[in-house]
Amino acid sequence: MPGDWTSFRDRQRLEELWRFRLVEARIKHEKAVAGSRAASRDFEARQPPPSDGNLTRALMAERAARDEYMRVLRIFTDLMVTGKRPEE
Repeated sequence: MPGDWTSFRDRQRLEELWRFRLVEARIKHEKAVAGSRAASRDFEARQPPPSDGNLTRALMAERAARDEYMRVLRIFTDLMVTGKRPEE
């Protein structure tokens, strides 16, 4: 049940944990975006374009990092706004 906490300290620790996880996920996403941009520049610079899949892999990594960031952001928001405890 939202807001049903054993102690204020318990909730603080959980908030700190998920804030840290959110920062980690954001940093990973930023790195993945930078990687896909670099792969895109490399792809566009070569004539004819390569077929080695670097750009595809970089874009897949960016999407996975974004999905994870959004998942952690949802959990953190639920915790902060409604007091909902994360299942994990």
